[in-house]
Amino acid sequence: MSTQNEIWQVMIDDQVYEADTETLKEWASEGRILPTDKVKKGSLAWNDANRVPMLRAIFSGQPIPPSVAKTPSTQPIQNNNLTS
Repeated sequence: MSTQNEIWQVMIDDQVYEADTETLKEWASEGRILPTDKVKKGSLAWNDANRVPMLRAIFSGQPIPPSVAKTPSTQPIQNNNLTS
């Protein structure tokens, strides 16, 4: 499975959402995910988003690669969606 198609889970305010890697980066760059929100991939443990290397760069203000594209592949698990 390519890194781009990996599915992550994001916990925000006790709600869990699913997003592929590119969408996760997009949410972080837009401020929808905070550095202290919990994220995990597969069977890995929950971690603060700022501990994930690809997100750490976004939270530290480094430029985001142009591969971050808008994708409609998000699927909330416990809530309608993450959009405002």
